Amino acid sequence: ESFILLDSQLADFSLDGYHVPDPVGLTGKDLTVSLFNTYAEKLHAELLEELQSHHKIKILLPLPSVYGIWHVLRSRPSRPVHSAIFIDIGSRETRVAVGSQGNFLGVKTFSMGGRTFSRRIALHLALGFEEAENLTTQYATGSLGSAVAKKIAAVLKPDIGLWIRSVGLALDEFASAAELFPSETY
Repeated sequence: ESFILLDSQLADFSLDGYHVPDPVGLTGKDLTVSLFNTYAEKLHAELLEELQSHHKIKILLPLPSVYGIWHVLRSRPSRPVHSAIFIDIGSRETRVAVGSQGNFLGVKTFSMGGRTFSRRIALHLALGFEEAENLTTQYATGSLGSAVAKKIAAVLKPDIGLWIRSVGLALDEFASAAELFPSETY
């Protein structure tokens, strides 16, 4: 598959090893500029173009959702977040992203999301998918009775174990790039 660059943004500046929000007007010896590039498979880029053309709209900034959340949290005036782990569990996949000391390190994605757990419940308890999806949501929010929750936990144990190991592997890929691993998780 070929990939196409959709967008490139200035993500971070460091001057002589110190993070600076804007280097304009500052002096120093070494300026480091970090870019955040957004790529898409050629097919997906073509679909975005078709969507824009058909609906006569302009997509201003095609970014992964976790990067958008990082950007907002990092620039909020009340309590900016400079280091964090982001875990986004979608219906079909999970995205793990890390921001460390003001730098967005990237996103790792693996194919395991909420539907995996719902399918497991549906198969083991001989339920329809919609009913299993409701049980999955109730289990995740802690609104099931104790006996049912224990049964669901036993059914999901293998998948949850695999999911946890997958998140760990994704985080391991960031370990060498993160000088200080974040303590906050979103």
